[in-house]
Amino acid sequence: MPIFYRKAIEAAIHPARADWLTEAHLMDWNGLAAALSRLTPEQRCDAIYLDWLLQLNSPARFRSRF
Repeated sequence: MPIFYRKAIEAAIHPARADWLTEAHLMDWNGLAAALSRLTPEQRCDAIYLDWLLQLNSPARFRSRF
């Protein structure tokens, strides 16, 4: 299960420019660090914020609380 939403990175940068992003980037912390290091500081902040928003609305979030 990915630890970070692909949509968050794609939204922070134009989706056509996210062709370098692989599933391996989203599966562990080292991969995520490598992916986020390719972004500008503003894009990185946007991606992290977008991932947080997506996590808030995730059905998995509600299952883990009960």
